[in-house]
Amino acid sequence: MAARTVRWGAVLGLGAAWWWAVLRLAVAPDAGALEGVVAAGGGG
Repeated sequence: MAARTVRWGAVLGLGAAWWWAVLRLAVAPDAGALEGVVAAGGGG
């Protein structure tokens, strides 16, 4: 049960990081290499 909770927490956290990077690349003019690396890594 605890492993499932940890797994879902990791999935949700990584998915949120991916969406943040994609939205920031699309909207923010000052998006940098970090956002590009996260978005290119896939997920979401």
